[in-house]
Amino acid sequence: MNPSLSRTPEIDIEKCVKLIGDRNLMVVIASARAKELQRAARYREDQVYRSPAIDALLDIQNGVIDIEYIRKMKF
Repeated sequence: MNPSLSRTPEIDIEKCVKLIGDRNLMVVIASARAKELQRAARYREDQVYRSPAIDALLDIQNGVIDIEYIRKMKF
């Protein structure tokens, strides 16, 4: 796909996996972060709509959250 035609930001999944260390753990962390972002989005009116899953993967890719995030999660 032509990058100029894409409506979503560029996400490097392999970089995300490398930062977390395990693909399955990355999925768990990204899904928990997406749920957290979705709950917070209900109360924010200034946020531009994007998928919470995309935002979660971008957070991992940009180093906003890391492996320590799983220790803070409440199951």
